[in-house]
Amino acid sequence: MSIEEFLSMVIDSSVLTTEPSIGNAELGAQYNMSMSTLVNEFESDRHFQMQFDEFVEAVARVAEKVSEYSSF
Repeated sequence: MSIEEFLSMVIDSSVLTTEPSIGNAELGAQYNMSMSTLVNEFESDRHFQMQFDEFVEAVARVAEKVSEYSSF
């Protein structure tokens, strides 16, 4: 899953209905922090695509951020 697909999925899911809502920059940061580190990014485009375990972590990170904002 690319970052564009991830952003679209989260925004389309209407999970960000709480105020104040987290923005695309924060969602992108959660996506990037969920990605595994690669030794050599020049030999593969793997760093542009998220694997399933990384996807699960990204969803958990977004859920945590949403719960932080909704507790105010």
